[in-house]
Amino acid sequence: MKTFRLILWFTLCALALACGKGGGGEEAPRATEAAPEPKAPAAAVKGQGLAGTTIIIDGEHHTFKAKDSGYKTSGGLKFKVEADRVKVKNEDDQELCKIKKKDDGFKLYQKGGEEAVLKGKRRGDGFKLMKKPSDEELGRVENGGGTLGGQPVVVSGGEVKRNGETVAKVGTGIPATAAALLGATELSKAERLGMLVYVLEVEK
Repeated sequence: MKTFRLILWFTLCALALACGKGGGGEEAPRATEAAPEPKAPAAAVKGQGLAGTTIIIDGEHHTFKAKDSGYKTSGGLKFKVEADRVKVKNEDDQELCKIKKKDDGFKLYQKGGEEAVLKGKRRGDGFKLMKKPSDEELGRVENGGGTLGGQPVVVSGGEVKRNGETVAKVGTGIPATAAALLGATELSKAERLGMLVYVLEVEK
């Protein structure tokens, strides 16, 4: 009987020691934490595509620098790019013109006016330009050039030529249809550059 009790006592002591070791200083391995979900890239901000580009128009250099939702150029122009329009201002924040999106193209408004002076009607990969309000056709621009004021416009080698005379230099990164708009010398530099920015940033 004593022997049985001793065996039982030793067994209980052994179990107690075993339990004590199990609850000691070593921590149970932690569950692996889930890796953080990759964040989606931020949406592209309009008005960045021309950053760093230099356009020479009528001999005047305009190097584009990204600013807020648009650009500022070394030639003193500011371009605000919105979902359906581009506004062009001078260094004093005076509005020079705006280009607004329409169902079949765009309209150009001068110096804060509410009456369009030019309409660009989409035609294939280019535009038919019409003076407003008369609807007199100024000409057409397309990939590679076009005709404006009865004169040929050619975009080649990063240059825009009208009737054989270079009116703008854009390098090779600007689509020819957009560059051809710079050949509309009936308009101001701000208006021509505004149309180019519109086509690249809003029409795209």
